[in-house]
Amino acid sequence: MNNIELLITALADVADECDNRELYSEAETLTEALDFLVKVANINKEAYIEQVKQKGNTKYVVRSEKNPDWKGGTFSSKDAAKKRLQQVEMFKHMKDKRKKTRKHAK
Repeated sequence: MNNIELLITALADVADECDNRELYSEAETLTEALDFLVKVANINKEAYIEQVKQKGNTKYVVRSEKNPDWKGGTFSSKDAAKKRLQQVEMFKHMKDKRKKTRKHAK
């Protein structure tokens, strides 16, 4: 999980606790902050999609900031590139989850 996702999770927990304690105005303020952070997180994910020109056509390439040599594929539409990016993020989180469960099993 990156820092923004950790912050989103923590704020969601605090907002839930505010609801439980009937602190509704504070919960609403936190929810507005959560909405903003979710938008920021989605913008950061789109940063991995690069628009390129290939043979006169516009294509979209999924790239990694950490490894500039890695490419997740070239797609004819931005929606297809976003779908692939979501797959990559899902696999990354699945890998992280497996590592955590292996540490706890030992």
